[in-house]
Amino acid sequence: MTQTQTQDATRSRTFSWSDPSINATQVGRRSGLKLLRAMIAGELAAPPVWPRHR
Repeated sequence: MTQTQTQDATRSRTFSWSDPSINATQVGRRSGLKLLRAMIAGELAAPPVWPRHR
């Protein structure tokens, strides 16, 4: 590879996520399993890393 080829390979990735305090209010009010089920159902926001692993 020449130096020009390596400089042209620019990549970027943008992440966004919901306010974590919304989910934090549910900790202790629901079991861990119920929290995960609520995230899967869309009732609570999923953690920011979750969409990358679907």
